[in-house]
Amino acid sequence: MKKILTALLLVSPLALTGCVIAVDGAADHYSKDSWEVRQDSNRSMISNLELGQSIDLIKGKLGVPDFYEVYNKNSEHTQVLFYRTHRTDSDSKTTKDECHFLKFKDNKLVAIGDGASISNHL
Repeated sequence: MKKILTALLLVSPLALTGCVIAVDGAADHYSKDSWEVRQDSNRSMISNLELGQSIDLIKGKLGVPDFYEVYNKNSEHTQVLFYRTHRTDSDSKTTKDECHFLKFKDNKLVAIGDGASISNHL
């Protein structure tokens, strides 16, 4: 009996070595579900913004923008944040035409628009 128990103790750990499966609980940031959820959330939040809100308040709601531009023209400080809101191409890259822009003058929201039409607003 002692020999059988000793044999089981030696063999059992070896038999289980192929049965261990490690699963990482972290979600893939670039998975299809992730970007769809993100752009739906961005659209929803952008639709509830009001002109005059501060850039800090909006960045607190929407987080880091996909693109960021700064302009100084005629002593006006203009910032433009771009957030992805829809997909144009399934190439796994976010482009400005897949975003909505938020234009700020002196840290206050003055315009919201489609990223494809940004040149009309600068």
